Amino acid sequence: MKRTPLVVGVFVLAALIAYGAWLGILVTRQQTQLDSIEARLAQSPVAVLSPSPAARPTQAASPSSSPAFAELQRVTDNFGHTWIYGPSNQTANVLVNSKFIFTTVAQDPLNRPIEYAYTVGALPTESVLCDWGGPQCSWTGESRPFPAVVTVFVRAKGAAHMVRPCSIMDSCDALLHMNFLFGTPPP
Repeated sequence: MKRTPLVVGVFVLAALIAYGAWLGILVTRQQTQLDSIEARLAQSPVAVLSPSPAARPTQAASPSSSPAFAELQRVTDNFGHTWIYGPSNQTANVLVNSKFIFTTVAQDPLNRPIEYAYTVGALPTESVLCDWGGPQCSWTGESRPFPAVVTVFVRAKGAAHMVRPCSIMDSCDALLHMNFLFGTPPP
């Protein structure tokens, strides 16, 4: 078959239509997943920084037919900061090169073992501080004045999870962002 400009044009047009249909399906699938995540997140409170130990957050009752997921209760650091779920997300002002030890408290309603992971940054430059493991993570903060976000993820080990994906950390049951502003010491 001779490839005339008309034949080539028809093939290109058919390929573009197929690609457009594929993109439409992909966008619809992504929107469905986003709607699902937004619905679940709308039921979750937002993280708050508290300078003192905080009371356990009140959780809304869930129907007995819904699956049980691990619940993140609080994160503390060795500088006395405590993050809990609440109405706002505050920033901790800290010195450059601060050495942190984060400790996360979570519980699973079915008493399954819980895994914890920590990241720093945001996509696309987010990096893992501590991969899935125990509730503590050590980190030496920024070496220059700079804002940073540390995120802790929790999930019940070996179970289905509420949020997929959790940033770069596969799937999880809950997450909490901790904001830091690194500064230099006063003269």
